[in-house]
Amino acid sequence: MALLEDLFKINPVTGLVVSIGVVLLRPIVLPVVGQILRPAVKAAIKGGLILCDEVLEIGEAASDLFTEAHAELASETAQPVVSGATQDLLARPAERSRKRRQKSST
Repeated sequence: MALLEDLFKINPVTGLVVSIGVVLLRPIVLPVVGQILRPAVKAAIKGGLILCDEVLEIGEAASDLFTEAHAELASETAQPVVSGATQDLLARPAERSRKRRQKSST
């Protein structure tokens, strides 16, 4: 922007000539620039769509893994009711050590 401001400050005639040149060349330059940029913009959009699809697939895979892990955790924490020594093996380590201390103190 400073370049254009300096151009208009130096000589008003120069600024007028540049403005007229831009107005006259605009119908020629814009279609050429559009033809050059159109494939690049389309490629960028296609790349964005591919990236979006990949991210969605990764999200689905992560969701499936989360669901599987949640189901496994739920099945591991739902302990069957077992009597005697087998139930003692299924108890958590802190509970087992507490039971051992109670047995040894009696």
